[in-house]
Amino acid sequence: MQLRFLLVGLAVVGLGGCRSTKPGTHVEVMDEGGTKVYVAGAAGPGMNQGLACDTAVSRTVAAIALRFTQDNDDIQEAVAKDVGVEDGRVFLERFARAKMQSAAVQDTRFNPAEHLCMATVRWTPPVFVKDAVKEYAEEVKAQEYAAMHPKDGSAAPAASPAVAPTTSPTPQQPNPVVTAPVQPAPPPPPALPECPKEKGKLAKADEAMQKAQDELNECLRRTNNNTKTCSRYQLYVDQAAAKQRSAQEALTRCISR
Repeated sequence: MQLRFLLVGLAVVGLGGCRSTKPGTHVEVMDEGGTKVYVAGAAGPGMNQGLACDTAVSRTVAAIALRFTQDNDDIQEAVAKDVGVEDGRVFLERFARAKMQSAAVQDTRFNPAEHLCMATVRWTPPVFVKDAVKEYAEEVKAQEYAAMHPKDGSAAPAASPAVAPTTSPTPQQPNPVVTAPVQPAPPPPPALPECPKEKGKLAKADEAMQKAQDELNECLRRTNNNTKTCSRYQLYVDQAAAKQRSAQEALTRCISR
């Protein structure tokens, strides 16, 4: 019962304090010794602890990413230009979510009687956001290139060592000078395709998928996991997943050209 009251409190505060955070989530920006820290909480329903807490953490991370993007709306156009994407806002959200998966502090509490998990996430964003986003973009490009161009495991054959003549030179003939052949420098790796259009579409598809999943989870929470009542939201999730796969395939084809 106490957990239920906490959930209602988070919903009320979230609706009154944030511009676009979803019901059941709450984000605060704190100053700890001159360092900005995002602290957020959200609830997630589920029949078991793993499912419920994964949903709660996912919703909390999404809420912080949205607030982080809103706080940095002045650099969205510069980010889009620097990293080669159509929508800098979407890429900023993607950056924040990715960094929170490895750098954020997560705390979860599961109530088996309510089939509900409460999650709290603390994340300290980078001080130089634009530089960090550029570095993340390079990491994404390298990962995409490595996935499309796996390294060849076969090693090049070693060059045969030069064999000196076995006969002794005559006094009138100087010793021959044997030099190893100069090996040509390896060709530079092919330039990585930018594919900004495809990357932008995939980022939008990821955002739409997250939104559809959040709406389905909220419906299940409100209806006590009644899948029949929430079938319409499940359909939205299936449609978003299909568009997400299509966007990923388009990006893969572009990179492999």
